[in-house]
Amino acid sequence: MKKILFILLFFYLISYSIAEDRIIKGIIIEGNKIIQTQAILNKISSKAGEPLDYEKISMDIKKIYNMGFFYDVSAEETERDGNLYLKFNLREKTYIKEIVFKGTDNISEDDLRTQMTTKRYSFYDERKVFSDIEKLKKLYMDKGYYFAKITHRIEPMKDRPQDYQLVLNIEEGEKIKIEEIKINGVTYFSPKRIKKEMETKEKWFLSWLTGSGIYKADELKDDFERIKEFYGNEGFISAKILGHKVYLNEKKNGLIVEIDINEGKRFFLEDVKIEGDAKPYEQEIIPKLKQKKGDVFKRVNIRDDITYIGDFMGDKGYAYANVDPQLDVNEENAKINLTYNVSKGSLVYINRIVIEGNTKTRDYVIRREINLDEGDLYSSSKLKKSRSKVNRLGFFEEVNFVPNRVDYLKSESKDEDFMDLLVRVKERPTGYLTFGLGYSSVDQFMGSIQISQNNLFGRGQRLSATAQASSKSQSYDISFFEPYLLGSRWSGGFNLFKIKREYTDYTKDSRGFGLKSGYRLSEDWGTSVGYRYEQATVSDVSVYASQIIKDQVGTTITSSVYGSVNYDTRNDAFYPTDGATFSYSLEFAGGALGGDNKYIKSSVDTAKYFLLPWEHTVSVHGQYGTVWAYGGKKIPIYEKFFLGGMYSLRGFITRSIGPKDPVTGDVLGGTKMILGNLEYIFPLIKEAGVRAVLFFDIGNSFDNNIFPREYKYSAGAGIRWYSPMGPLRLEWGKNLNPKDGEVNGKWEFSIGTVF
Repeated sequence: MKKILFILLFFYLISYSIAEDRIIKGIIIEGNKIIQTQAILNKISSKAGEPLDYEKISMDIKKIYNMGFFYDVSAEETERDGNLYLKFNLREKTYIKEIVFKGTDNISEDDLRTQMTTKRYSFYDERKVFSDIEKLKKLYMDKGYYFAKITHRIEPMKDRPQDYQLVLNIEEGEKIKIEEIKINGVTYFSPKRIKKEMETKEKWFLSWLTGSGIYKADELKDDFERIKEFYGNEGFISAKILGHKVYLNEKKNGLIVEIDINEGKRFFLEDVKIEGDAKPYEQEIIPKLKQKKGDVFKRVNIRDDITYIGDFMGDKGYAYANVDPQLDVNEENAKINLTYNVSKGSLVYINRIVIEGNTKTRDYVIRREINLDEGDLYSSSKLKKSRSKVNRLGFFEEVNFVPNRVDYLKSESKDEDFMDLLVRVKERPTGYLTFGLGYSSVDQFMGSIQISQNNLFGRGQRLSATAQASSKSQSYDISFFEPYLLGSRWSGGFNLFKIKREYTDYTKDSRGFGLKSGYRLSEDWGTSVGYRYEQATVSDVSVYASQIIKDQVGTTITSSVYGSVNYDTRNDAFYPTDGATFSYSLEFAGGALGGDNKYIKSSVDTAKYFLLPWEHTVSVHGQYGTVWAYGGKKIPIYEKFFLGGMYSLRGFITRSIGPKDPVTGDVLGGTKMILGNLEYIFPLIKEAGVRAVLFFDIGNSFDNNIFPREYKYSAGAGIRWYSPMGPLRLEWGKNLNPKDGEVNGKWEFSIGTVF
């Protein structure tokens, strides 16, 4: 650069003594090896045939230098054969053909390369390289290698000395983890409670598996915000992080993270008021608010209350109502008066409902699940309900309702406005080719295949064909269901089935059909009725079988009708995180319907889903059933209740739980059944949609009393994944109190593919 400044100064001093009419005969470029001469000429303003212009030359030097390929640029006049030539002397930067990492054992070269802006086949830029080294050091620190050292050099390549490589020497050092997190200044909450709010964790004996104990500066900054939010939600609205320190312990083998907190005073809510356009509804709104008079002030409740008031006004057609919370803080008494000032805005009507993204599903299949019509007054609760209903169809990976204000429509009334409702969906495969595998001591290996289409021809109809086979059983089933018969609130369907199963002491072969029709009572409630015809043959009874089984040899016909009432508010058909289900069914066989079997069977089934922070979910499921005979008949063994298996009591063999013959030990099934399932589901690999589940099952199949005298228990864990091959479910259940003849635990899994 000194040379450049000297030349520029020289040109400037002599510029007045040189005649302005000196003409450039040609321009010479020297010193470039990689960059083509023409590319340089294209950058400069000085041209052959033009007068020499020192101001232009100065600008040309800057332009060439700014190309970034040269670390030295100068210009000079030279004469050849009595002609004037302008020569640019260039010193090109080193061209890097390769980047070599040395000393990397714990981080892959691919991960290191992604951090660098310096790439192969680029010119060496010292500033960029130093910046890249800082990025690499940060990567090592994020992995726990706080003493990593990185140096660099440029050297010729061994096999091609004319080419150069950038060599990065890395001394990784030992991995250092957080030994202790010290929380100072807290009196109301314990340090342990504060640490629960942090993503930064201390190391423990499973840190190698969980990855905990790694210090990340950015993550710690986020933790400060989490701590302040926690305090704000516990009434400490002025809590502050005074500072923090991160340093090595005395042995230099662990980090100490020290955080200083000032909790401040705890504030309570003295009064809550509604003002503005929502004042007439104050007595209706106040009892529904989370933030109540006399309670600890919690900021999170403010957000929830704003949402509730907005939805409340939205249900009255005010889609753009504004809720402004105003706080009157009394620092001395630690009291807060809260006022929600509401501006309702204009009444909003639905102009158009536009559906996008449905390449297969027909518009009317989606539209009939939407509780709003074009021309209707806007309703926020109907909008939320509609989204849940479309989601529950199970046809879409994503469902988004996007309200768009319509500016081009102007109502004569200033108090009216219009909105377009855009429904954006992303379809998922609804055809399934599902394979299931299992193993039991009775059936040995079992396999199943199901071909189904839950959105037949995009009309929302379901068609399914299922086949199951093992060394002991075969079953076939074909079913069809139409959720809206002729566009009405009625639904209907049928199924045909054939089942053959070889039990330990007998074989049952049955075939038949079923008819079903339902009616939608409301958005959440529905009812259905159906008819079932089954011809069942019991044969090949062992001479050692229970007498109860021997009494059922031959062919019997079951002719029955059933009815059910159903309730469903789940927010998703596959992975619900909120809502509930309930169903009660009653089946009547025999009597005027004919057939050989006479019994009454009832069952109730309910589930509730709770959404927790971080997308964790708790589900509680319960089921109770009972069956009794009449007219002097006995209950067929195949109409009794058996538990065990993936979809009832995990950790037990399928159909292994129920009353047993005291002589033969055959499981005879119960006339009553009770089942409970508690599941805790959380993301395991969030990006891939992999979920983990922890579960506890309880239940039994029995004959005596209303409830069993003893229960079967199991607990376990599993993985659920909507994989590219379809739904995958892998679960292991542990029998918590195994009896003689029962397994201690059991693995089960199923996997399928979609189309």
